[in-house]
Order: sequence, then structure tokens, then C-alpha cells
Amino acid sequence: MGSEANTILDYKVEKHWVVDSAVQLFLLKVDDNVARINHAVIPVVQQEDISRYHFIHDRQKRLLARAFLYDYLAAHFGVIDFELGFDAYKKPSLISAPHIRFSFSYAKGYVLIGIAEGWKIGVDIAYIDPRVAVTEIAEDIMCPEELARFRLFVHGSQDQFLFFFRLFSAKEAIIKAFGTGLYYDVKSINTLSGDSFEYMEERFTYVDATPWREDYTLGWCGQV
Repeated sequence: MGSEANTILDYKVEKHWVVDSAVQLFLLKVDDNVARINHAVIPVVQQEDISRYHFIHDRQKRLLARAFLYDYLAAHFGVIDFELGFDAYKKPSLISAPHIRFSFSYAKGYVLIGIAEGWKIGVDIAYIDPRVAVTEIAEDIMCPEELARFRLFVHGSQDQFLFFFRLFSAKEAIIKAFGTGLYYDVKSINTLSGDSFEYMEERFTYVDATPWREDYTLGWCGQV
């Protein structure tokens, strides 16, 4: 399903997943690609929005995600207009190519980009940060069955953190695929019930791509 680091359109891609002919995922390390960012392909209004992020690393991650996406779409789909539109849930889409769906996720020094033709898609990557108060957050994002499983692990153990962040990545990817983002009650999603989920009479499948590295979790969700 995946391939190792390679160069795509002058970008250094850490890992490339080809799910099928319609869905691909690209993982890029920010530090390896800062000098490769094609600023010219990003519309000025989007560059101005990104410039408002306080930290330079946050700006670099978002510029990299946009530049890679737009360069890829220009090369493989012939898209040249990258003006964005936003729905009621503030989910962006390309006005000139609404059939092409995309999703971004950022974690520490990495950017994960999902591109799908026709499919709704959501991706997520999370850094397993030992400083996060997972026991305090768990009740806010877990359904009763997930919370019961979470509490079976030794408090503060590596296994408990891994369980938390894998679940977190799953829920993030799922609600991104739904198109609702955080407007959806994630506590109503039970990731222990299987990998198939339904929203608005549409079926979605979640794929856990962990482990990639021991200190990250990642996955993607797509419309069936």
C-alpha cells in the first residue's frame, strides 16, 4: 500500500500511500521541504491568511501543504485555478474542481496530505506527546465503551498513550471525511465497533496506518 521516501514534483516525500487509483496520501517532513515550497502557485489571499499564524513553523507547514497540493493538481489534473470556497462547516474545496477532495493534517515536523478524486476524504497525523493530559481529555472525546477500555491501561503507560492517540487520529480523520470537523460530536463515534461509519446516509471507512513511527499515529477515512 505504501512506498518509501522519494521525490515527487521536486518535493521530498517521506512516504507515499497509493490506496487506489482515486485516493493517495503523501507524508512530507517540513524541514526537508521548506526550500522547495513553490510560493508562486499559492493565491495571494491564501498566503496572506497563512501569514497571520504567529509561529513561522506553523506558516511553513501550511504553505508546504498548499504548494504541494496545487503543484500536484496542476501536474496530474491540469487544474490551474486554486481559489477556495467554503461550506457551512468551513470545509474548503476548489471552486474550479469540486470533484477533487483533499485533506491536510499537521503534527510537529510533518504534513500529511490526502488527495481523492470523487471520494470524500479526511486524514490525520498526531504526535504522541507525553506531556498531554490524556486522562483529562479522554472523557471529552470518548464514548463509554472507549473510555472503559482506556481505563484498563496502566495510568500514564505507553500503551495508554498509544490507545488515546490512535483513537484521536481516527476520530479526527472521520469527522474530516464527514465534512463537519469539530461541529460533530465525536463522543457519538465508537472506534471500537469496527472501521465502517455512516453519516447522512453515506458510508465511510477508516484505515489506521499506524505504526509509521513509534511516536506518531496516523490514518485516513474515505467515502465508500
